[in-house]
Amino acid sequence: ASDHERDEEEIIQNHLELTEPLLPKSDADDDNLEEEVEDNLPCASRMLFFQSIYFLSGLSASTWGRFGIVYYDQVKHLSSEEIGVLQGLLRLVGFVTLPFWGYIADIIRSRKAVYLFCNSLSMLSLLSLSKAQTFPSILGCVISMASFKSSGVLDAHVLDFLGEKHRSLYGKIRLMTAISWGLGAVVMGWITDEYGFEWNFLLFAIMMSTVLLVTAFGLPARSKKEQAQYDRLNNNGNQDGEMEEISDQPRICTLISSVLRLPVLLWLTEVAVIGAGMSLVDSFLFVFLQDDLKGSTRLCGYSVGVTVLFEVPVFHYSKYLLKEWGHDVLFVVAMVAYVIRAFGYTLLTASTVHWVLALEVLHGITFACMWIASVDYSARVAPEEWSTSFQSVLSMTMSCVGGGVGPIIGGIIMEKYGAEAMFRGMGLAIAIVTCIHLIAWLGFRQGHDAFLHRVSPNESS
Repeated sequence: ASDHERDEEEIIQNHLELTEPLLPKSDADDDNLEEEVEDNLPCASRMLFFQSIYFLSGLSASTWGRFGIVYYDQVKHLSSEEIGVLQGLLRLVGFVTLPFWGYIADIIRSRKAVYLFCNSLSMLSLLSLSKAQTFPSILGCVISMASFKSSGVLDAHVLDFLGEKHRSLYGKIRLMTAISWGLGAVVMGWITDEYGFEWNFLLFAIMMSTVLLVTAFGLPARSKKEQAQYDRLNNNGNQDGEMEEISDQPRICTLISSVLRLPVLLWLTEVAVIGAGMSLVDSFLFVFLQDDLKGSTRLCGYSVGVTVLFEVPVFHYSKYLLKEWGHDVLFVVAMVAYVIRAFGYTLLTASTVHWVLALEVLHGITFACMWIASVDYSARVAPEEWSTSFQSVLSMTMSCVGGGVGPIIGGIIMEKYGAEAMFRGMGLAIAIVTCIHLIAWLGFRQGHDAFLHRVSPNESS
């Protein structure tokens, strides 16, 4: 083709992308959308739509999120051990519910339906906390919230949209949650100090309702891959329809065998340990700052805000970091940052409590490095028909297994030996895991990247 013909084709292609609807209907005529995404950069308007959902989700989460601990401590006057039980059960119940809802999304081929259903009931459960007076009633609300956790469902939908070639752009979408989470926490720290927790519940209801409405009216019922699989399963117009339906049903043994591979189990174990460390800080840092060091709720809000200073650039440059650094380097950096942070807490005093802001910057490095590496890892090792379930397994491992064990054990240690012993012990545990990772990776060449290269050598190159 001549240069003129190539220029003409490029102009036509750009015109088609600009005039394409924000979220096209899930019709059979659009079945080739995912293939187009594979070859070209994802449509900017749809990228912006997903970024807006993540931004609103982070904003709604910031209205309660870490401030729930302050509510339990300052308003309900619960002990560290009781707070640990609440935080631990919130995550341990999710050990069952997260993979369950991921499984349902894969079976009915509609992540949107599961996302809306779970988040609606979870929102009502959280709002019911404002009426709970006793520890058993608070515990009931928390268990209800945990029963409808579906963290991984939206991530799987976004990865489906991006396709294999552009999975590394996930970070540019996810960073919007980091921005809104940090900004929202700073504002909520001031609001909570000035007006009390009634505004936390009110703003959470407004923000979360907005997320649900935007998702309900802006997201198609199914992604293109989901629609194609759904159509195949429900195509009874040919004589082989029944056999096709049986053969296309996802096999649970495929998912189980994928998860039970030794390198995958070791990766999940590392994720669980990091999750335990982060949930321990999430559960007790505010209690430590306010009870032991006499910090204000406003300072607590600022401490959340500064966490995004490094989190945002890490998410933004996730494609570069995954390509140039790889999964092993990202995991080691995440764990080293946590170790420095945990031991740093033990050096704080009432007169130096504001130095916690410098330490909290390291959270952004820990979470963002671990998360972009883990989401990409799980997407590469997951069977295509179980992509949502695999993302749910990742979320379950970090938030439920690690996130459940961390607060329960941490609460017991803090109640008996104090916050400094708790932080020092968790820092030591992650330092040991870091050393083991370095030995396996550098000494035996058995790191995460080595396994991914064996699984998908073209992507790892």
